[in-house]
Amino acid sequence: MSHVDFKGWQFYSKHETDFEEKDIDFKKPIVCFGSFQDYLGINKNTGGIKTKNEWVHATVWDCIIFDEYHFGAWRENAKDLFGKDLEALKEIEDYKKIEKEGIAEEDKVEHLEKIIPISTNHYLYLSGTPFRALAQGEFIEESIFSWTYSDEQKAKGNWDDSLGPNPYATLPRMVMLTYQLPDSIRQIAMQGEFDGFDLNIFFSAEGEGRKARFKYEDEVQKWLDLIRGSFSETTVDLLKMGAKKPPLPFSHAPLLKVLNHTFWFLPTVAACNAMALLLERRQNIFYHDYKVVVAAGTQAGIGVQALQPVLDAMTDNPLESKTITLSCGKLTTGVSVKP
Repeated sequence: MSHVDFKGWQFYSKHETDFEEKDIDFKKPIVCFGSFQDYLGINKNTGGIKTKNEWVHATVWDCIIFDEYHFGAWRENAKDLFGKDLEALKEIEDYKKIEKEGIAEEDKVEHLEKIIPISTNHYLYLSGTPFRALAQGEFIEESIFSWTYSDEQKAKGNWDDSLGPNPYATLPRMVMLTYQLPDSIRQIAMQGEFDGFDLNIFFSAEGEGRKARFKYEDEVQKWLDLIRGSFSETTVDLLKMGAKKPPLPFSHAPLLKVLNHTFWFLPTVAACNAMALLLERRQNIFYHDYKVVVAAGTQAGIGVQALQPVLDAMTDNPLESKTITLSCGKLTTGVSVKP
């Protein structure tokens, strides 16, 4: 009701049945919404661009905004959608070749921009889960703008009431806790130029299904003991620190009450399977109260199919049930699990 910044703008999407290209006034600002699939799809009869989309391809846009950008998924979509477009297929083949021979992660974005047959002066990539793109250097520092949960919490706390009602008031309080692992646990995965601790190495695993095993099983076991507060080397430190000791997730009574359902993000499918098997062992009887769901690998199902086993494990009474969901990517994007 109050937002007038876009007064005089035109909004076009294929769902606007009463709005056609002939109705567009190209002298006024225009925002065109569409799917990757629609704009890059081809006319099955002619093999060319869909007639209704010709104007989109003929326009030099000021900016193309990619929503939910995750490189791997986009590339796969592009492969399926270009269909019989030979030039596009050649691009895809070139890409496969580059990928096989090696392509710098930071060049992936440029490659995507090359295979999109719509002209623009600027690109804006939006993602709520940009972790891989950031970690792999697809974008340079100057091109990244982040608005994180902690920014949101700060904005909520620092809101100036003279500006009107706090728009962040309904956001739940979010608590972020980070932990320094004891040297005896992290030493095994210290490597590289800066002797940095590498989680991918720490949780590296081999084997498939029920044969999966962690490479550093002893250390991962110590980590499982640590997060429930029973790792012997830290108990003395905790006694010394008394009331100042930071709460560990599965050892702190108030925290335990709100951690009925947790999501553990691991580097690979093998690591997810290895963790499920390790949690089953006799020494981990504490975790036997939790139903462990492996949402990884082909057997977990594609996309939203992976969600049902998690909901089933939570039962109709999620306040009483306890679950641990293990994933290396599934259920991290565009999925809300209320409990």
